[in-house]
Amino acid sequence: MKKLKIFVGMLANAMLIGMMLLVYLDERNPFMQFLTSFPSKIYMMIMCIVALIVSVMFLLNLSTDDKNN
Repeated sequence: MKKLKIFVGMLANAMLIGMMLLVYLDERNPFMQFLTSFPSKIYMMIMCIVALIVSVMFLLNLSTDDKNN
């Protein structure tokens, strides 16, 4: 179960980096049209921020659980 928790936390971080990359690439090259509307860009940025907070909290909680055991 511990390895699964580590995998989920790292997977969330990897997916977050991928989404942030898409947002960045869309800003640098609008002809590719990764994100087509302004509300979708705002939604993606909010999702990235929330995913970052959740994944950091998850990994910090995992590390404190290791210290308690």
